Amino acid sequence: MKKALVDCVENMVKLQFGDAKWQICCNRLGVTTFDELELSKPASVVDIVSVCAEVIGLDKRNFFAHLGAFWSKDFAPKYFKSWFIMAMSAKEFAKQLDRIYAILHNPNSNSEKTHIQYNWLDSDTLRLEYQMDADYLELFEALARGIATYYKPDIRIEKHQNSVTIFHFE
Repeated sequence: MKKALVDCVENMVKLQFGDAKWQICCNRLGVTTFDELELSKPASVVDIVSVCAEVIGLDKRNFFAHLGAFWSKDFAPKYFKSWFIMAMSAKEFAKQLDRIYAILHNPNSNSEKTHIQYNWLDSDTLRLEYQMDADYLELFEALARGIATYYKPDIRIEKHQNSVTIFHFE
């Protein structure tokens, strides 16, 4: 998923703020190309977002909001086209996130290792527990908002220590 997220950040920065801003981001991260950035282990998506937000002049929360909107309207419907076509609702798309994650990380694996736990609290309230670093919760919240906005904008999200609860996620 890192590749997809870094690709999304690169596309958003270039399209909305210009190629020069993306190059400044890469320079600050100590790389010259997207491929180098993708392959560098120390740079997490959160590190990349923090640097890009600073270069662009947005706080991290606003950058995440831009990223979530860009992800849902411009990037994900192209990058994950078949999943968006098959899913008729945000709920259906969210149920596919773990499979998307597995395919992007190891397309030849049939592993069912889960990175996201889905807990339906009622028919339209979903708690997603993301089994990764807590720094990713803001990013995950932005992407969840983006998914919901693509299908239905009227949601409410609560962040918890290692989870995001999405209300009215139909």
